[in-house]
Amino acid sequence: DASLLAFTVIAAGAAGSLLAGAAADRIGSGRSARVAMLTSGTVAAVIGWGRLPLAVVVALAVVWGVTVVADSAQFSAIVTERAEQSFVGTALTVQLAFGFLLTITTMWLVPIVRDGAGWWWAFAMLAPGPLLGAWA
Repeated sequence: DASLLAFTVIAAGAAGSLLAGAAADRIGSGRSARVAMLTSGTVAAVIGWGRLPLAVVVALAVVWGVTVVADSAQFSAIVTERAEQSFVGTALTVQLAFGFLLTITTMWLVPIVRDGAGWWWAFAMLAPGPLLGAWA
């Protein structure tokens, strides 16, 4: 059922946040965020490709759900650790505002791109951001 899969993918983000936090304690927030971005970007680039078996698509979707939000808390941790203390609140506000703006914009574009070019392009459109973020 599609609604159960959607719920599972969204709920998987909670596990991703917990896993990324635990990883950050061992390898640092920057590395934890980088792994999450590389994984979510790679999954976005391949999930809509060709005719993958349904089980593979479901597994990839859950992996994407785990990793797509895992970097967010790590970025907040980095900001609170590295920003000048008198500007931490402002820095977090700006960082979160840009993150939500980017999310809203891409989610608004997904159905438009899907209708115009197909699922592969709709998912592939989500890949450059996290891959560039991991590189940066």
